[in-house]
Amino acid sequence: MTSYMKVMMLGLYEYILALAIEEITQEEFIYNANYGWKNSLEFRLCYETKVNNSETNVEKIINNENLSNEEKIAKFKEQGIFAVPFLIDEYNNVNSKVSKEVIEIAIKDIAIKYNIFNNNENLVTLLIKK
Repeated sequence: MTSYMKVMMLGLYEYILALAIEEITQEEFIYNANYGWKNSLEFRLCYETKVNNSETNVEKIINNENLSNEEKIAKFKEQGIFAVPFLIDEYNNVNSKVSKEVIEIAIKDIAIKYNIFNNNENLVTLLIKK
């Protein structure tokens, strides 16, 4: 196989992985409003932006004292699967501004949104180390 063919195969592999990530996360990654993304570099930039925005948004929700617990849960759920690691970090934070119950409900609701564990009550114990 020539070097050119190897590069082409690698590009195809990266493209397929990007499509799989979109499918699994149920997120639409937009690099350009006209076409979304067209290569793995554009996808990676969109992905990194989404993850970084999720972290910032979770922090804003946590620190917003004007939101009720129900509103916080709904806003965490809007962030999707990318919010889960940051919610777990907050759950394990001894100085958390959000109750463990709110975080558990938010993570469970996110998991249900993605059909993970099919409403299994043990979900939170699997995701959060107490």
